[in-house]
Amino acid sequence: MKVGGHASSSKFKYYLEYELAAGLLLDYRVMYEITPWLNFKIGQWKAQYSRERIISSGKQQLVDRSILNYAFTLDRQQGASLFGRIDGKGALDFNYWISSFMGTGRGANTNDDKNMLWMGRWQWNPFGEPVGFQGSDIERHQRFIMSMTLAGATNKTQYTRFSTAGGSQLPGFEEGVPSQYRINQWMF
Repeated sequence: MKVGGHASSSKFKYYLEYELAAGLLLDYRVMYEITPWLNFKIGQWKAQYSRERIISSGKQQLVDRSILNYAFTLDRQQGASLFGRIDGKGALDFNYWISSFMGTGRGANTNDDKNMLWMGRWQWNPFGEPVGFQGSDIERHQRFIMSMTLAGATNKTQYTRFSTAGGSQLPGFEEGVPSQYRINQWMF
């Protein structure tokens, strides 16, 4: 079940996503969209990190996500984010996300060790239009569009991977204790 909209002003938005079958509150967030280039979000959502993971499973065009998604997803996290689009016309068009999360995964309402998961994503839209978080061009754009992204994340945590179930371990890693693992990821 997905519910979203705005309250009192179109700049103040909210969104909730609840999985009825499993009884999981997946997403809940409040957004204040000040200008196109400066917005604020707080709550729990899929970190705007990997395009493949951000795409909803209901909107995937392939049966499964790639095998890389298993190890490199930040998945759903609780936190806050500044984000926006700097529309410099043409090749000077950029999107950005700067986020700080609990770093303990979906449903974890406390931080295990006071270390935050920090994430940044910079997306260059060289043809002046951002590419949405989708797997292919379903809209059939008349003009060529593309984006190039550089993103990074760092966290000191007890987990080595995240999924819809929350924080857990990659194969070969034992159950962790707070601050045991330093996770640094970069993506281009």
